[in-house]
Parts: sequence; C-alpha cells; structure tokens
Amino acid sequence: MLVRVRLGAGLALPTGNSRVSVSLSENATVADLLDHLRAEYPALAPKINAALPLVSGRPVAVSHRLSEAQEVALLLPAAGGLA
Repeated sequence: MLVRVRLGAGLALPTGNSRVSVSLSENATVADLLDHLRAEYPALAPKINAALPLVSGRPVAVSHRLSEAQEVALLLPAAGGLA
C-alpha cells in the first residue's frame, strides 16, 4: 500500500522534500513506516525518534495501523516561551 508522509521542519532536509510517498505492506503500522524512513534516509534516523506522528491531525501511537493512501505527518516538538 502507498502511504503519503508530510515531513515537518527539521525533518525534510535529509529527504530533500517535505513530502514523500512510501510503499508499505498491508497492515503496516506507524512503527513500520518509521523503520522504512530510517532505512531509506539514514540522516533522518536521529531526528525521527523524536518525531510526533499525526494522522488526520491527531497524534497516534506507533502501533497505529495505516491505510492505503493515508497521510501521516511527522512533526518535531517545538520548545519556546517567554524569556
């Protein structure tokens, strides 16, 4: 199945694109997707462990099963505040 991935700031640079499509086996999970991305883009591996996966705008666990043509957003947490 084909899954679309939207990479947030800080994650897109190693792939050269903010959006990639990934072919995964049926019944793949977010964890499978992350493993695939680590293997395909080794420079992404250190940051991907901190990425927050979202499906339909909602955070999901790595055990979440993906569906054909689903889009997964991977975002890095941001810190900030008033100084």
